[in-house]
Parts: sequence; structure tokens; C-alpha cells
Amino acid sequence: MTYIDHANEFIRDFSMYFEVLFHKRNFHTFDVRNFVYRYNTVKGKRMTFNSGASRAVIIGEDFVIKIDLPKSLLPQAGNSESEMRAWEFVRHSGFDYMFAPITKTFFKNHPLYIMPKVATLACENEGVSELYNVLSEDEYEFVSEYFTDIHDENFGFDEYGNVVIFDYAWNDIE
Repeated sequence: MTYIDHANEFIRDFSMYFEVLFHKRNFHTFDVRNFVYRYNTVKGKRMTFNSGASRAVIIGEDFVIKIDLPKSLLPQAGNSESEMRAWEFVRHSGFDYMFAPITKTFFKNHPLYIMPKVATLACENEGVSELYNVLSEDEYEFVSEYFTDIHDENFGFDEYGNVVIFDYAWNDIE
């Protein structure tokens, strides 16, 4: 099974929690965290949780599911849709090998965004310099021109030592 299969299996398994979560008009990241905790307790699983400024993230063994917070709660929410546009852009740029793919799926009419899990760097102080040290000049120029907010918690390295950016805020080019 692929990471997408595992994520979809989790979504089906987690459906009761998603029903409650999405029934609330203004759910918060702590609601998602609490549901992940309950799910782990009931199912004996070890899912983890993280959050950012505008979304909650459920982290499985080999997948990540990003859930945007409601715009009614947070007007700047919806970064995952922007990330989808960025993914389409990088897919056609020739630099897609540096970015984790993102797949949009739905729980009923609520979008969920699936990505492969990537380990982040442990050393915060050298994170960004480590990234830029391993990029070629062309890769560096591409990332610098089109993407913002590159820091140690949104990129890592795959099992072959290749850079993988998995949280890519970008200079939204329309």
C-alpha cells in the first residue's frame, strides 16, 4: 500500500471524528489534537499532531494529512489550496523532485490534503543554511525566487539524502 492508501484508510477509520469536527462551524487546532488523542487511545495507534498558523496536521507512519482551519475562524486559512497551486507550478518547472507531492481528497465536502511523511532536520540553528548548502545554483535560485518561509521545520531529506520541501508557502503567482 502507498502512503495515499494509508491516509485514505485512516480517513475512513477516523470518519466518526471528522463528522464531529466538520459539524462544528469554527473548529480549532486543539479540536483536531483532541480527536487524534482519542483515536490513539481507542484504536491503540500512534498518530501525532502538529499545527501551524492556519491548519492542523495529522501525522501517520508514512503520510501527513493537512486540514485547513475554517475561514470563518481565520480569514487567512486555506494555505493548502495555495500549496496545491504551488505543486502544479513545480510539477511543470522541472524542480518537482525537491518537493513533496500533495494530493487533494475530500471527507464529504471538506478538503483534506495528503502528503508523504518526511523527517525534518533536528538542528534548528543550521536548518536553512543546511538546505542552501546542498542545493545547486539553479535550485537555490528557483527556491529563492518563488518560495518564502523556508525554515528547518518545513523541509527534510529523503532516505537517499535528497532535499524534500514539504511545507511550501510561495510567492503566489497567478
